Formats: sequence, C-alpha cells, structure tokens
Amino acid sequence: MGQAEVLKILKKARKWMLVKEIAKLNGNGKGSMSCNLNKLFEQGLVERKRV
Repeated sequence: MGQAEVLKILKKARKWMLVKEIAKLNGNGKGSMSCNLNKLFEQGLVERKRV
C-alpha cells in the first residue's frame, strides 16, 4: 500500500493512528514505516501523540 492510500485513510478516519497500524498498512517493516511517518509529520498531516 502506497503513501497515497495511507493519506486517504488518515484523512477519512480523522483520528490518531497507532504506529503499529500504519506499519500494517505499509506491510514493509519499520524502515518504510518510519520513512512514511516522517513524510506525514513533515507535511503536518499527522501529529505525535504522547501515550
């Protein structure tokens, strides 16, 4: 699943997504996950949530 699909899901859900859930969407492990997350953070579409 590409970043475009992830963005669609994030916009549709409009709620916090766990890192684990995003990892499942990517299905490519931590490297791809952190890369996509960093891109999302840079675009301001996802904010860090303190647990």
